[in-house]
Amino acid sequence: ESNLREKIDCLIAKVESTEKMKQEMLAQQDEEHAKELSLQCFQYQKRLDDKQNDIDEVNVTVQKLVAKREWLSRQAKELKDQVLDIQHERMEETRRCKKLDEEIDRMKFRLEKKEEELTQTKAQMDGV
Repeated sequence: ESNLREKIDCLIAKVESTEKMKQEMLAQQDEEHAKELSLQCFQYQKRLDDKQNDIDEVNVTVQKLVAKREWLSRQAKELKDQVLDIQHERMEETRRCKKLDEEIDRMKFRLEKKEEELTQTKAQMDGV
C-alpha cells in the first residue's frame, strides 16, 4: 500500500508538474502572441501614418493647384481686359486716322482749287 501510495503521489506530482509546464508554455505562447500582435499593431499604425502623410501631401498639392488655378484665372481676366482696352484704343486710333485722312483729302482739294485759281489768275495777268 505504501508503494502504491508512493506511485500515486509520484503520478500526482507528474500531473502537477505537467500542468505547471503546460501553464508556463501557454503563458509563453500568450506573451509571444501579444508581442506579435503588438508588432502588427505598430506596423499597421505606421502604415496608417504613412498613408495619412501621403493624403496630407496630396491635399497640400491640391490646395496649391487650386490657388494657382485661381491666380491663372485672375491673370487671364486681366489679360482679356487688356486685350479689350487695346482693341478699343485701336478702334479709336482707326477713327482718328480716318478723320485725319478726310481732313487731308479736304486740304488737298482746297489746295488744288487754290492752285487752279492761282493758275487762272496768272493766266489772266499774263493776258493783260
